[in-house]
This record gives sequence, structure tokens and C-alpha cells, in this order.
Amino acid sequence: MCLRCLGRALKYVKSVEWAVTSTGGAAIAALQVVHHKHCPDPNCENEGHCHIRVRRVDGTSGAEWVRANGTLDQCRESIGRCFKGVPIDVFDEIFEADERGLSRECLDLVEAAAAARHGAVVGECAICMEDLDGMQVVGGFAKLRVSVLPCGHAFHLSCYKQWARKHTTCPVCRSEVTLEALRAAAGPEASSAPPAKMPALAPEPSAATPQPKRSRFWRGSRLSTMLSSSLPRIRTTRRHARQ
Repeated sequence: MCLRCLGRALKYVKSVEWAVTSTGGAAIAALQVVHHKHCPDPNCENEGHCHIRVRRVDGTSGAEWVRANGTLDQCRESIGRCFKGVPIDVFDEIFEADERGLSRECLDLVEAAAAARHGAVVGECAICMEDLDGMQVVGGFAKLRVSVLPCGHAFHLSCYKQWARKHTTCPVCRSEVTLEALRAAAGPEASSAPPAKMPALAPEPSAATPQPKRSRFWRGSRLSTMLSSSLPRIRTTRRHARQ
């Protein structure tokens, strides 16, 4: 029975991980599961088999995959019995469990370089196979942001961000996209940005000459307009009277 096969495999994994954690190894973070069907026919009654491996909290994985016959639902049921409360990471293929995405710092540099790029980039995106310059496409009305990797290959920023969630390499040449390479391609201004200047403060009024406080109803009123227009004439009349 498949549940027994899966149960024996999970008991073996549990015994190995108990030995690892008891000798100072990292604790279990999740179980990685890959289910391979017997054939692509959805009506096939054969259950296929599952590959099971441990992912630890320090980012490392188990030494080997353990294979057992059974379906994905049966594997979930067996894991719930043997490893209570442990999350399950399900993948379609084994190599996908080893993939990791680009770090947040690297993505920030890629986005900053795409935002600062001026002018159209000739060519097509190797991910969606569309022109990099959206204005050149029939019906195109928006200028798409383009990311150019240190290796020189260019892609739509939105397309590359989806790729970078699970890969740290270039989609074309498979060269590793590192933080050092992105900083070198961005130039010295990426690592040594000038400090921001504080805004200049307006000089405060002197305490010796306090400014009169007038309400907003006084400013712009008809009386204030009449007084401001007649004040020069009053001063001239008083000056002549003194002479």
C-alpha cells in the first residue's frame, strides 16, 4: 500500500534528521516534495511516486532525496502524521527545489538602473519575445522600462523581475547576476551617493522689532486698502505742516 511505503520513507527521513539536530545541526524548516505521475494521461490509475527532502532553517537541504510510491495527496497525509505542523514545499521538478531568487538588494539596483535609463533600446526581450521599445510596436502607446544586465543582455523590467524570483542568472547566457557586478555596471554613484542637503531655513524675525499680528480678515479688506492708499498723503500733509 502506498501509505505504508510513504510512511516507511518518512520515518527514515525523521530518524536521519533527529540525528542531525541532536548533534547540533539546524532544525527542519519544511519538507520539499516533488510528485512525478506515472504517465501524462489524467485517467491513469497508477499513482506515480514522490521525492521527499528536508529543508533546514539555515537554507541548506538534506543530503539526498528519498523516493516512495504514492500520490501527492497521500504524501501530504503521511507528512501530516509523521511531521506534525511542518510546512510542505511542492515542486514540479527536482531542479526547481535548488533554485533561488535574486536578493532584494540586487533587485533594487536593477530597478534603479532601469528607471535612470534614457533612450530606446533596440532589440527584443528574450523572455516575452516582444520589442524592447514599446513605442515601436503597432498599437503601442507606453514606453516600457528596460533592464540591462551586466552581461549586456536586455529585457523588459517586468519580465525580468518574474524570472529573478526563481533565478540568479541571465536568461540568455546563464551568467550569475551578482551584487558586485551590478554595482560596477551602475558606476561609482551607486555606492557613493552624495548626501542630501538640508533645506535652508528662513531667518526668524528679531525680538527687538516684533511684527504686528493681523487677522486674515484685516488683510485684503476694503478698509486696509483705503488706509494703505491714503497713508502716503497723510505723511506728506504732516511734513508740510511742520515746515
